[in-house]
Amino acid sequence: MSRKIKISFILFTLFFVCLSFYFSSIKKTQIKYGRVIIKDKTIYVEIVKKKKDLIKGLSKRDKLEENHGMLFIFPKADYWSFWMKEMKFPLDIIWINNNRIVYLKKNVPLPFKEKNITIYKPKRPAKYVLEVN
Repeated sequence: MSRKIKISFILFTLFFVCLSFYFSSIKKTQIKYGRVIIKDKTIYVEIVKKKKDLIKGLSKRDKLEENHGMLFIFPKADYWSFWMKEMKFPLDIIWINNNRIVYLKKNVPLPFKEKNITIYKPKRPAKYVLEVN
């Protein structure tokens, strides 16, 4: 094989590998959106179901637009707990089950210190949790 053909083959292979990584990363970062209506208020939400997204939530984000939030969909109703680790703004956390609010924690503050993080847990099981500002 000539040197020119080897170089062309290597460049083609690198291009193909880079292209594969690009398309696989697009698939992993697709976000689903929806709406949640509570009484007469519409909240536009990002919907998260995957474990890694459920864990990360809204942490490390700089802001959340008004009337926007994140809807966590869990595999079953349970006492799902939340904390404010690495959050940059306070939130309202709303636990929902069977289309009813089962618990609400308003204006959850940011942690004073990373070591003193409060864990918020509902008093009744919920399948969904909605975080809004």
